This record gives sequence, C-alpha cells and structure tokens, in this order.
Amino acid sequence: MLGDSLCFHGPDARLRTDDSRMFPNVMARRLEELTGNPAEALVVARSGWNTRDLWELVTKDVALQERELPRADVVVLHGVGADALPVGVPTWAKDLIPRVPDAGMRKRLRRLYADHHGRLVRLTGGRMRMVPRSVTLDLWPRLVDMVRFYSDGAVVVACGCPPTSGLLHGRIDPHSAAGTADIRRMAADKHAPFVDPQDLCDVSAYNPDGIHWDYESHVRVGNALAAAACRALAPAPN
Repeated sequence: MLGDSLCFHGPDARLRTDDSRMFPNVMARRLEELTGNPAEALVVARSGWNTRDLWELVTKDVALQERELPRADVVVLHGVGADALPVGVPTWAKDLIPRVPDAGMRKRLRRLYADHHGRLVRLTGGRMRMVPRSVTLDLWPRLVDMVRFYSDGAVVVACGCPPTSGLLHGRIDPHSAAGTADIRRMAADKHAPFVDPQDLCDVSAYNPDGIHWDYESHVRVGNALAAAACRALAPAPN
C-alpha cells in the first residue's frame, strides 16, 4: 500500500499501521477470505504524500525497489487524493518553509499558514490544486509502469480521490470528483483495476479535520479494494 495519512489515521487520532480498523488491513483480511490464501498489508505512507512524492519514492527508494515491491502480489496506489486538495498558495512555497534557516521565522510562517490558509483557499475559490493536474496526468501512468517493473508485474490497484471538507483547505472540494475521473480514465488505459472512493466515504462522519475517515468508510474502501484486487488476481478463463 503506497499512500498518505489516510492509511494510518482514524477518525480520532493517528493509529499504528497494523491497526485492524485501517483500510489496508481491512483489505488484507477480506483478500484472505476471498482467495483462501494468507495476506498481509505493508503500508508505506506519510502525511500529505501525493503523486509527486510517490514518484520519488518508487524511483529512488532502493529498499522499496529491491526488497518490498518484488515481494508484493498487489500494490495499491492510494496517495493521489492529496493531489486534488485545493490550496491557497503554491505547494512549492509551502514546501520551502522547513528550509527557512531561522527557527523563529519558520515557526511564524507555519503559524501563518495554519491560521490563514483556509481563508486563502476560499478567497481564491480553490482554483489551485496541491499538485497541478498536468503533473498528475504526466506522473501517474509512469508511476504504474515503475511499480510494475520493480514488482515484476504485481497487480496495481488504483484508487481515486476521496471527497473532503478539510478545514485547512477552506471546507470546499472543487477538484476531487474531476481528479477521480482522471484516475479512472488513466487506470483503464493501464488496465489497472480501479476503486472510486467518492461514493464509499461519508464526509459527514469524518474526523473534525474534514479529511480523515470514519471507521465505516475504512471498511467500505478496504473491502472494495480487496474485491478489485481479487478479480485481477483470478486466473483467466480457458
């Protein structure tokens, strides 16, 4: 499972990656039931990861390339939802904050970002995405190719962009549906099974931050991913 904080954050707090309520582990249990074979979820994820970060991970992390991916039968590309989050300032500008040399200035900039970013998103109508659409369209298909290369042909399951009502992102969601449509189309082009979280995640029951899912959404997404993976793993009819 290559993803973001949704892989390890519940409706109340951050949890262990092996917590049985998180959707990667729901998926593994359901796969065991469907296939009759043991399944274990390996989660490689970080808060805020997006397609750019997953591209860097898969192309540069030697341990993932040489040890983890070759062991995988199924790889879920989940960390694309953050691509479609609306932002009030370009992502590259936010990413420069940790590189500001003065500690006091870094702290002030982080506070300004946290206090005012949602307002900026609303003022701009959320026109900007965390990752520009052109970048997602360029990197995502290549990411599928790289995962297949290093895993020696593992099943790649694509997941679209979940709906959001994130406070930090202005409580608006102008891009997730269109972003999901993009992933659906690219997944079809790559013959990758696809799961649409738009109808599986209940925004009204999310964590108060408006981003992290309730446990019922984790169950629905995990089961849907398992079903998609199982169909792809099934032997072709004679």
